[in-house]
Amino acid sequence: MTEILKNIVTPSNLIISLSVAGIILLLFKRSRRSAGFIIGICITSYLILGNVIISLWLLGTLEHRYKPLASTAGLQDVKIIVILAGYAERHAGLPLSSEVNFASAYRLIEGLRIVHMLPNTEILISGGGDVPGIMKELLAAMGHTGRRIVIDNKSGSTHESAENVKGLIGGEKFILVTSAAHMPRAIGTFEKVGMNPVPAPTNYMSVKERRFMDYLPSPHHLVYADLAMHEYLGMAWYRLTDRV
Repeated sequence: MTEILKNIVTPSNLIISLSVAGIILLLFKRSRRSAGFIIGICITSYLILGNVIISLWLLGTLEHRYKPLASTAGLQDVKIIVILAGYAERHAGLPLSSEVNFASAYRLIEGLRIVHMLPNTEILISGGGDVPGIMKELLAAMGHTGRRIVIDNKSGSTHESAENVKGLIGGEKFILVTSAAHMPRAIGTFEKVGMNPVPAPTNYMSVKERRFMDYLPSPHHLVYADLAMHEYLGMAWYRLTDRV
């Protein structure tokens, strides 16, 4: 239910829903003034949140709370790398690399990069359903063979991942890999259950070279605002339910 609500109130879905409502109200003479007001709100919201400066600022305030893991100095005692699963879906006839979304792909790449710096570490992938298994297969296909890869496929949320990972490794210090925008909520959640994560954020989206055309409102920029709002709402819900 919370995921449904978070998706409903993301900027793009709100703009679409209100636009449809405004168009319907335009059909009735008595409600045309209200329709104009609603459509005006939609246009204004699109112009603001579809602007690259606003959308990337919203996302960047999340992404840059934790620095990338540039060095493993002082982490030689760490034995576990936990990768939080993004999204993946099996598709017959497609290469394995096309079965994961960009978030899952970035997280796997970052996990492999860290493994090369800390060759004695094991990887634990936490998520729900088939996603961790698909990610595990892709790791093996990319050459991560001969090493144990543990999967937790019973976690449908960040909070469940924290609880299930704790059940697998206890309070042991570990490296946590997830998307940079998701890292603040993930770190807070894992620390709340008494764990000791070292952040390794990846999949940065607010760092890009900007051209003149990028400053024009765009649905692509609205996606950044959606991602940011999803995390802000998730953090608010976790605080309300005492999960961070």
